Amino acid sequence: MKRIYIAAYHQSKFGKLMAMSVPEIIQNAILGACGEIKVEPAVLDVGSIGATCNISLNEQGLLAGLMAMVPGLASKPIESVENACASGGQAVLSVIQKLLLGWETSASQSVTKRCATTKAKWMANSSAKP
Repeated sequence: MKRIYIAAYHQSKFGKLMAMSVPEIIQNAILGACGEIKVEPAVLDVGSIGATCNISLNEQGLLAGLMAMVPGLASKPIESVENACASGGQAVLSVIQKLLLGWETSASQSVTKRCATTKAKWMANSSAKP
């Protein structure tokens, strides 16, 4: 089995995002994770974003499209996942499966505006070269 590595992790400061829009939160998380290892989002092949009750709490249901608006991610295969409080973990599992299928690099993201936190992980399979 291929080894999958988490190359970067970025988490916003808890409770500091309430003034930001959901698109701003998403972009800051992706840029933060990519900045940790000094790569541009364009090197990512695929992505997954998770959020709990996003339509009812944030009035936004098109998170994959918002993630695709981050410069460098347009036209990349990105999906939204939801699994209650495990949505962030579900996003990670989703991109791990895609890496195991042959994609080289991926990003997973979890957005929770109600608690005002966001996390992003940048992952790569063992053969990826950022």
